[in-house]
Amino acid sequence: MDYTISDTMIKAFLFDLDGTLFDSSSANVEAYSRAFEESGINFDKSKYIDSFGLRFNDMVDVIAPNINEETRDKIKNLKVKYYKQALVKVKPNQALLNIISTFRGQFKTALSTTARKSNVDNLLAYFDISTSMFDVIITGEDVVRGKPDPECYLLAMKQLGVKPSDCVIFEDSDVGVAAATAAGAHVIRVVI
Repeated sequence: MDYTISDTMIKAFLFDLDGTLFDSSSANVEAYSRAFEESGINFDKSKYIDSFGLRFNDMVDVIAPNINEETRDKIKNLKVKYYKQALVKVKPNQALLNIISTFRGQFKTALSTTARKSNVDNLLAYFDISTSMFDVIITGEDVVRGKPDPECYLLAMKQLGVKPSDCVIFEDSDVGVAAATAAGAHVIRVVI
């Protein structure tokens, strides 16, 4: 079966993780709040929400721009610990997971996020989702630049062997949509 948007043949679906495949905002807020507070830094939830979708260092620069590397590392490590404990608050986007399952084999699929690989692995394992659901998985360790730079999407497309015009990217945040648009793909904004 052929699927088209305009006159373009769609060959691949690319998915963001946090806020798209999973509503993880409550878990992230709890984990970061505990990590910042334990590191002696006031956690401003509204600043965090405004920076949602940014990579860790960019997000920290919004919340506490002048902290040293040692404190950043402490926050990062504590966040991983507390995020595991907060996974019970995460909700899967069952509609998108059903799309992946239904069209597996008809379309190439990629999970493309700038989240840490450990966070991706923990989240997928918690919901018993096999990494084999995706042809390619790109995490923060695979790229140099975070969103709104399109690097994570362009790398996924390269590994999938598809052109941007062959792809539909599912994204939720402003910076994610900007990255998907800059990658040259079709974009569907997800609200969960």
